[in-house]
Amino acid sequence: MKIIFENQEYEIKENTTIKEAFDAKLEEDIIAARYNNSIASLNHKINKNGKIEWISRKEKDGRIIYIRGLLYIMSKAFYELYPESRLTVNYQLSSAMFCEIENMEITQEIMERVKAKMQEIIKQDLPIRKVEMSPQEAQEFYAKSDSIRGRLQADIGKEKVSLYFCEDYYNYFYGTMPISTGFAKLFELSKFRNGFLVEYPSLIEPDKVVPKNCESLKIVSAMNEYDELYKLMKINTVYRLNKKIQEGNIKELILFSEAIHEKKIAEIANKIKQKQNIRMILIAGPTSSRKNDFCGKTRNGTSCPRHQTSNHFGG
Repeated sequence: MKIIFENQEYEIKENTTIKEAFDAKLEEDIIAARYNNSIASLNHKINKNGKIEWISRKEKDGRIIYIRGLLYIMSKAFYELYPESRLTVNYQLSSAMFCEIENMEITQEIMERVKAKMQEIIKQDLPIRKVEMSPQEAQEFYAKSDSIRGRLQADIGKEKVSLYFCEDYYNYFYGTMPISTGFAKLFELSKFRNGFLVEYPSLIEPDKVVPKNCESLKIVSAMNEYDELYKLMKINTVYRLNKKIQEGNIKELILFSEAIHEKKIAEIANKIKQKQNIRMILIAGPTSSRKNDFCGKTRNGTSCPRHQTSNHFGG
């Protein structure tokens, strides 16, 4: 295979991995590669001519892979220390991911034990292997296990079921993963509200973890509110949501979500109406996020005489 790398052409034997081909040129922060403009694992096998470029953890695509791998290590640590724990990764808050354990109360002792276990896993630099199975192989695999990790892939009949293995631990993560656990040099684990934060470097400061004060973020209260609602409906994870769709019960969820949204708009309209001498209301959102519809519904609720919209900054 003819590969262009760092403006030079190399003759590479077919099915050689990217790491094997350019191991001597690997730098400390390299976490993946672009192979013909597609993000690829360092264990990806070279099977066609093209161009390869490194992806560093300090750039956007590399940071996503870094976070994904860090969550995998955190999940493995919980599995080894608390195998009965029901872990959920909820949402991102700045440079941190908010997680919860559904059947355990998070304590400082748990945080310290899990962090120590993560550091142990990282120090060992254990290989992370991607294993692909046919649907039949996956069904047989899950028949011997009581775990639901990645099981939905088999349930919905995907052509290939993929899992990432590290020693005897496995889990499903969508997207490219680091090839071993030694990459995760920078992270923090801290108790937060009823869960905990997995903190990691930002793109602006990629060489350190800056502790975040998330208590003041309005997004926290909004996310928590919806999280509690969907816990009640038992659809607070992707697996449970997909199962609800599979079972044909998605209409109930849609109607519920629309009702909550209408209620929120009514609350906003009431707050606006109660205030005096409001001259301007600003509504921000990306293109096609239905800002005009939102504006119209709010206007109807407040009896405003007119509204005006501008398409500056994204519509």
